Amino acid sequence: MTQLNYKHLQYFHVVAREGSVNAASKVLHLTPQTISGQISLLEASLGQQLFAKVGRNLRLTPCGQKAYRYTTDIFALGDELMQELSREDTDGLQQISVGVVDSIPKTIAYEILKPLLENPAIRLTCHEGDIERLMAELALQKLDIVLSDVPLNPAFSIKARTYLLGESSLSCFGVKELFSQYAKKFPESLNGAPVLLPRTSSHVGRELHKWLEQKQWSLNIRGQFDDSALIKVFGQAGEGLFFMPSVIEKLICAQFGVRVVGRINDIRERYYAIRPQNIHNNPELDLICENAKKAVFNK
Repeated sequence: MTQLNYKHLQYFHVVAREGSVNAASKVLHLTPQTISGQISLLEASLGQQLFAKVGRNLRLTPCGQKAYRYTTDIFALGDELMQELSREDTDGLQQISVGVVDSIPKTIAYEILKPLLENPAIRLTCHEGDIERLMAELALQKLDIVLSDVPLNPAFSIKARTYLLGESSLSCFGVKELFSQYAKKFPESLNGAPVLLPRTSSHVGRELHKWLEQKQWSLNIRGQFDDSALIKVFGQAGEGLFFMPSVIEKLICAQFGVRVVGRINDIRERYYAIRPQNIHNNPELDLICENAKKAVFNK
Protein backbone atom coordinates (compact mmCIF):
# COMPACT_ATOMS: atom_id res chain seq x y z
CA MET A 1 0.00 0.00 0.00
CA THR A 2 1.29 3.49 -0.85
CA GLN A 3 2.21 5.90 1.92
CA LEU A 4 -0.74 7.76 3.46
CA ASN A 5 -1.32 11.37 2.52
CA TYR A 6 -2.24 13.15 5.75
CA LYS A 7 -3.94 15.97 3.90
CA HIS A 8 -6.29 13.37 2.41
CA LEU A 9 -6.90 12.03 5.91
CA GLN A 10 -7.79 15.51 7.11
CA TYR A 11 -10.32 15.98 4.31
CA PHE A 12 -11.85 12.58 5.07
CA HIS A 13 -11.99 13.34 8.81
CA VAL A 14 -13.79 16.66 8.32
CA VAL A 15 -16.31 15.18 5.86
CA ALA A 16 -17.03 12.31 8.26
CA ARG A 17 -17.43 14.74 11.15
CA GLU A 18 -19.61 17.24 9.26
CA GLY A 19 -21.71 14.63 7.44
CA SER A 20 -21.38 15.95 3.89
CA VAL A 21 -18.87 17.27 1.38
CA ASN A 22 -20.65 20.62 1.13
CA ALA A 23 -20.51 21.16 4.90
CA ALA A 24 -16.85 20.16 4.94
CA SER A 25 -16.02 22.54 2.09
CA LYS A 26 -17.16 25.48 4.22
CA VAL A 27 -14.93 24.36 7.08
CA LEU A 28 -11.91 23.67 4.89
CA HIS A 29 -12.49 26.63 2.52
CA LEU A 30 -12.17 24.34 -0.49
CA THR A 31 -14.53 23.54 -3.34
CA PRO A 32 -16.66 20.39 -2.99
CA GLN A 33 -15.08 19.08 -6.21
CA THR A 34 -11.59 19.35 -4.71
CA ILE A 35 -12.59 17.52 -1.55
CA SER A 36 -14.44 14.77 -3.44
CA GLY A 37 -11.43 14.24 -5.67
CA GLN A 38 -9.04 14.00 -2.74
CA ILE A 39 -11.25 11.49 -0.91
CA SER A 40 -11.47 9.39 -4.07
CA LEU A 41 -7.67 9.31 -4.15
CA LEU A 42 -7.62 8.22 -0.48
CA GLU A 43 -10.12 5.42 -1.15
CA ALA A 44 -8.07 4.30 -4.13
CA SER A 45 -4.87 4.20 -2.07
CA LEU A 46 -6.63 2.22 0.70
CA GLY A 47 -8.48 -0.06 -1.68
CA GLN A 48 -11.62 0.46 0.39
CA GLN A 49 -14.79 2.52 0.08
CA LEU A 50 -15.08 4.91 3.04
CA PHE A 51 -18.47 6.50 2.34
CA ALA A 52 -21.83 5.34 1.02
CA LYS A 53 -24.34 7.84 -0.38
CA VAL A 54 -27.64 8.17 1.48
CA GLY A 55 -29.71 10.75 -0.33
CA ARG A 56 -27.68 13.97 -0.39
CA ASN A 57 -25.60 12.95 2.58
CA LEU A 58 -22.79 10.48 3.13
CA ARG A 59 -22.70 7.61 5.56
CA LEU A 60 -19.55 5.95 6.77
CA THR A 61 -19.05 2.36 5.69
CA PRO A 62 -17.73 -0.11 8.29
CA CYS A 63 -14.25 0.55 6.91
CA GLY A 64 -14.93 4.30 7.08
CA GLN A 65 -15.99 4.02 10.72
CA LYS A 66 -12.74 2.30 11.56
CA ALA A 67 -10.76 4.90 9.61
CA TYR A 68 -12.58 7.72 11.41
CA ARG A 69 -11.61 6.30 14.80
CA TYR A 70 -7.99 6.26 13.69
CA THR A 71 -8.06 9.80 12.28
CA THR A 72 -9.65 11.05 15.50
CA ASP A 73 -6.66 9.68 17.41
CA ILE A 74 -4.20 10.96 14.81
CA PHE A 75 -5.42 14.55 14.94
CA ALA A 76 -5.85 14.46 18.71
CA LEU A 77 -2.21 13.45 18.90
CA GLY A 78 -1.31 16.34 16.61
CA ASP A 79 -3.17 18.78 18.86
CA GLU A 80 -1.40 17.28 21.86
CA LEU A 81 1.98 17.76 20.16
CA MET A 82 1.27 21.42 19.44
CA GLN A 83 0.06 21.93 23.00
CA GLU A 84 3.17 20.31 24.46
CA LEU A 85 5.51 22.33 22.27
CA SER A 86 3.72 25.55 23.17
CA ARG A 87 4.31 24.78 26.84
CA GLU A 88 8.08 24.84 26.42
CA ASP A 89 9.25 28.16 27.86
CA THR A 90 11.85 30.19 26.03
CA ASP A 91 14.32 29.26 28.76
CA GLY A 92 13.80 25.57 28.01
CA LEU A 93 11.64 24.73 31.02
CA GLN A 94 8.70 22.38 30.64
CA GLN A 95 5.42 23.99 31.65
CA ILE A 96 3.07 21.85 33.76
CA SER A 97 -0.34 23.40 34.41
CA VAL A 98 -2.35 21.98 37.31
CA GLY A 99 -5.90 22.82 38.31
CA VAL A 100 -6.76 22.51 42.00
CA VAL A 101 -10.41 22.46 43.10
CA ASP A 102 -10.72 25.27 45.65
CA SER A 103 -12.20 23.02 48.34
CA ILE A 104 -9.01 20.94 48.54
CA PRO A 105 -6.78 22.00 51.47
CA LYS A 106 -3.72 23.84 50.19
CA THR A 107 -1.46 21.67 52.34
CA ILE A 108 -2.64 18.50 50.59
CA ALA A 109 -2.22 20.12 47.18
CA TYR A 110 1.33 21.11 48.09
CA GLU A 111 2.26 17.64 49.32
CA ILE A 112 0.91 16.07 46.11
CA LEU A 113 2.71 18.52 43.81
CA LYS A 114 5.97 18.81 45.75
CA PRO A 115 7.95 16.36 43.53
CA LEU A 116 7.44 18.65 40.53
CA LEU A 117 9.17 21.49 42.38
CA GLU A 118 12.17 19.24 42.94
CA ASN A 119 12.74 19.00 39.17
CA PRO A 120 14.65 22.10 37.95
CA ALA A 121 13.51 21.44 34.37
CA ILE A 122 9.83 21.98 35.23
CA ARG A 123 7.94 25.19 35.75
CA LEU A 124 4.72 24.61 37.69
CA THR A 125 1.61 26.73 37.21
CA CYS A 126 -1.38 26.24 39.53
CA HIS A 127 -4.91 27.35 38.81
CA GLU A 128 -7.59 27.28 41.52
CA GLY A 129 -11.33 27.26 40.94
CA ASP A 130 -14.54 25.27 41.05
CA ILE A 131 -14.77 21.90 39.36
CA GLU A 132 -16.90 23.18 36.46
CA ARG A 133 -14.42 25.86 35.40
CA LEU A 134 -11.41 23.58 35.77
CA MET A 135 -13.04 20.82 33.71
CA ALA A 136 -13.70 23.34 30.94
CA GLU A 137 -10.04 24.36 30.97
CA LEU A 138 -8.97 20.70 30.94
CA ALA A 139 -11.18 20.09 27.91
CA LEU A 140 -9.55 23.05 26.14
CA GLN A 141 -6.10 21.62 26.98
CA LYS A 142 -5.24 24.63 29.12
CA LEU A 143 -4.56 22.26 32.02
CA ASP A 144 -2.57 19.03 32.18
CA ILE A 145 -4.27 17.61 35.27
CA VAL A 146 -6.92 18.55 37.84
CA LEU A 147 -6.78 17.66 41.54
CA SER A 148 -10.31 17.19 42.85
CA ASP A 149 -12.25 15.91 45.85
CA VAL A 150 -14.94 14.45 43.55
CA PRO A 151 -14.54 12.08 40.57
CA LEU A 152 -15.23 13.18 37.02
CA ASN A 153 -18.94 13.66 36.40
CA PRO A 154 -20.04 12.04 33.09
CA ALA A 155 -22.16 15.14 32.49
CA PHE A 156 -18.98 17.06 31.58
CA SER A 157 -18.65 14.95 28.40
CA ILE A 158 -14.89 15.29 28.05
CA LYS A 159 -12.34 12.60 27.27
CA ALA A 160 -10.65 12.22 30.62
CA ARG A 161 -10.00 9.61 33.29
CA THR A 162 -10.27 9.75 37.06
CA TYR A 163 -7.51 8.30 39.24
CA LEU A 164 -8.13 7.75 42.96
CA LEU A 165 -5.12 9.11 44.84
CA GLY A 166 -6.23 8.18 48.34
CA GLU A 167 -8.66 8.90 51.14
CA SER A 168 -8.65 10.27 54.66
CA SER A 169 -10.86 10.64 57.70
CA LEU A 170 -11.49 14.10 59.19
CA SER A 171 -9.77 15.52 62.24
CA CYS A 172 -11.04 18.31 64.47
CA PHE A 173 -8.48 20.96 65.47
CA GLY A 174 -8.43 23.74 68.02
CA VAL A 175 -6.06 26.01 69.93
CA LYS A 176 -4.86 24.91 73.36
CA GLU A 177 -7.79 26.47 75.23
CA LEU A 178 -10.38 24.84 72.99
CA PHE A 179 -8.54 21.53 73.09
CA SER A 180 -8.67 21.54 76.89
CA GLN A 181 -12.38 22.26 76.85
CA TYR A 182 -13.60 19.93 74.07
CA ALA A 183 -11.13 17.04 73.65
CA LYS A 184 -12.78 15.01 76.41
CA LYS A 185 -15.81 12.99 75.33
CA PHE A 186 -15.31 13.89 71.66
CA PRO A 187 -17.39 13.96 69.48
CA GLU A 188 -20.29 14.51 71.92
CA SER A 189 -18.42 17.58 73.17
CA LEU A 190 -19.15 19.26 69.81
CA ASN A 191 -22.71 19.85 71.05
CA GLY A 192 -22.75 23.61 71.54
CA ALA A 193 -19.05 24.05 70.74
CA PRO A 194 -17.95 26.95 68.50
CA VAL A 195 -17.17 25.56 65.06
CA LEU A 196 -15.84 26.88 61.75
CA LEU A 197 -17.31 24.96 58.82
CA PRO A 198 -16.73 24.73 55.08
CA ARG A 199 -19.76 25.76 53.05
CA THR A 200 -22.06 23.09 51.65
CA SER A 201 -20.96 23.96 48.10
CA SER A 202 -17.95 21.69 48.70
CA HIS A 203 -18.14 17.91 49.04
CA VAL A 204 -16.56 17.87 52.51
CA GLY A 205 -18.88 20.69 53.58
CA ARG A 206 -21.97 18.73 52.57
CA GLU A 207 -20.77 15.57 54.31
CA LEU A 208 -19.79 17.40 57.49
CA HIS A 209 -23.07 19.33 57.70
CA LYS A 210 -25.01 16.13 57.10
CA TRP A 211 -23.07 14.31 59.83
CA LEU A 212 -23.61 17.11 62.35
CA GLU A 213 -27.33 17.34 61.53
CA GLN A 214 -27.73 13.60 62.10
CA LYS A 215 -26.33 14.06 65.61
CA GLN A 216 -29.12 16.59 66.30
CA TRP A 217 -26.77 18.76 68.32
CA SER A 218 -27.18 22.43 69.01
CA LEU A 219 -24.56 23.93 66.70
CA ASN A 220 -22.66 27.12 67.44
CA ILE A 221 -21.47 27.91 63.93
CA ARG A 222 -19.08 30.87 64.17
CA GLY A 223 -18.46 31.05 60.44
CA GLN A 224 -18.74 29.25 57.11
CA PHE A 225 -16.04 29.54 54.47
CA ASP A 226 -15.33 28.74 50.83
CA ASP A 227 -11.57 28.82 51.35
CA SER A 228 -10.00 26.10 53.50
CA ALA A 229 -6.95 28.32 54.08
CA LEU A 230 -9.18 31.01 55.60
CA ILE A 231 -10.74 28.48 57.97
CA LYS A 232 -7.28 27.61 59.30
CA VAL A 233 -6.42 31.28 59.87
CA PHE A 234 -9.61 31.79 61.90
CA GLY A 235 -8.97 28.52 63.73
CA GLN A 236 -5.42 29.60 64.56
CA ALA A 237 -6.87 32.77 66.08
CA GLY A 238 -9.02 30.65 68.40
CA GLU A 239 -12.35 31.60 66.84
CA GLY A 240 -13.59 28.00 66.82
CA LEU A 241 -12.89 24.35 66.16
CA PHE A 242 -12.22 23.43 62.54
CA PHE A 243 -11.94 20.25 60.49
CA MET A 244 -9.23 19.10 58.09
CA PRO A 245 -8.12 15.73 56.61
CA SER A 246 -6.39 13.48 59.13
CA VAL A 247 -3.51 12.73 56.74
CA ILE A 248 -2.15 16.24 57.30
CA GLU A 249 -2.62 16.38 61.09
CA LYS A 250 1.07 16.87 61.87
CA LEU A 251 1.49 19.63 59.33
CA ILE A 252 -1.64 21.47 60.51
CA CYS A 253 -0.55 21.32 64.14
CA ALA A 254 2.98 22.47 63.34
CA GLN A 255 1.98 25.32 61.02
CA PHE A 256 -0.95 26.73 62.97
CA GLY A 257 -0.11 25.91 66.58
CA VAL A 258 -3.28 23.88 67.16
CA ARG A 259 -4.00 20.43 68.58
CA VAL A 260 -6.07 17.45 67.44
CA VAL A 261 -9.31 17.54 69.44
CA GLY A 262 -10.62 14.31 67.89
CA ARG A 263 -11.18 12.35 64.69
CA ILE A 264 -14.33 11.61 62.71
CA ASN A 265 -13.88 8.26 61.02
CA ASP A 266 -17.47 8.23 59.75
CA ILE A 267 -16.54 10.78 57.09
CA ARG A 268 -14.07 9.68 54.42
CA GLU A 269 -12.68 12.29 52.09
CA ARG A 270 -11.36 11.01 48.76
CA TYR A 271 -8.96 12.81 46.47
CA TYR A 272 -8.63 12.33 42.73
CA ALA A 273 -6.47 13.25 39.77
CA ILE A 274 -8.41 13.87 36.56
CA ARG A 275 -6.30 13.55 33.42
CA PRO A 276 -7.03 13.77 29.69
CA GLN A 277 -7.06 10.49 27.78
CA ASN A 278 -3.83 11.27 25.97
CA ILE A 279 -2.39 8.68 23.65
CA HIS A 280 1.05 9.01 25.25
CA ASN A 281 1.77 8.83 28.95
CA ASN A 282 3.23 11.83 30.71
CA PRO A 283 5.89 10.77 33.24
CA GLU A 284 5.56 14.02 35.20
CA LEU A 285 1.83 13.46 35.71
CA ASP A 286 2.48 9.83 36.59
CA LEU A 287 4.89 11.12 39.25
CA ILE A 288 2.16 13.28 40.79
CA CYS A 289 -0.19 10.32 41.12
CA GLU A 290 2.41 7.91 42.44
CA ASN A 291 3.75 10.40 44.98
CA ALA A 292 0.26 11.14 46.27
CA LYS A 293 -0.46 7.46 46.83
CA LYS A 294 2.83 6.70 48.58
CA ALA A 295 3.92 9.87 50.37
CA VAL A 296 0.57 11.50 51.18
CA PHE A 297 -1.92 8.66 51.57
CA ASN A 298 0.47 5.78 52.36
CA LYS A 299 -1.06 3.42 49.79
